[in-house]
Amino acid sequence: GIDRLCREHGGSQGRCPPRAHRGRDFAAEADIISRSVGRRIRFLFCEQDESPTWALADGAPETAPAYPAGLAHILFSSSTTGKSKAIAHSESSMDAYNNWIIDRYGITGEEAIFMPSPLGHSTGFWHGARMSLLTGASLVLQDHWDVHTALSLVEAHPCSITVAATPFLKDLTDAEWTGDTPKLAGLKTF
Repeated sequence: GIDRLCREHGGSQGRCPPRAHRGRDFAAEADIISRSVGRRIRFLFCEQDESPTWALADGAPETAPAYPAGLAHILFSSSTTGKSKAIAHSESSMDAYNNWIIDRYGITGEEAIFMPSPLGHSTGFWHGARMSLLTGASLVLQDHWDVHTALSLVEAHPCSITVAATPFLKDLTDAEWTGDTPKLAGLKTF
């Protein structure tokens, strides 16, 4: 699957998952993952109390693939319409895309960005983490999609922009709202 493709083509030498999350035991999977790619992988397990735990899944020594000059990010497609692909991005290509959004919508450090997508997803990475870092805007993250939690977060942290898939927008507009302000009053850009 996509997880194996990322490890094989990305040449990752480490992973930073939670020890366990939503019924998945990443600690127990460490050796399986290492064997599946035939090499050693380091794991930094993040705990709920924020204490890190290191582990090493043994195997052949790590080797890094020959990356193109200026590589900053490898984006993997989800294989929705065919075989998964790895797309190489430089800081310049990522900056060009982020800066277009930032300039087009006038995003500043005074904003709060709402991000319901995971940071491991391209939307969360590009329009959440990167946009927040480039502008100094606060970033409001939602761990697991729940429309009422989303509405409460957008109101509590006056979020003015989000970039997300349209099913999120449909859920937000269809949901009943009993807050003190009009629903999504501060969210000027979706």
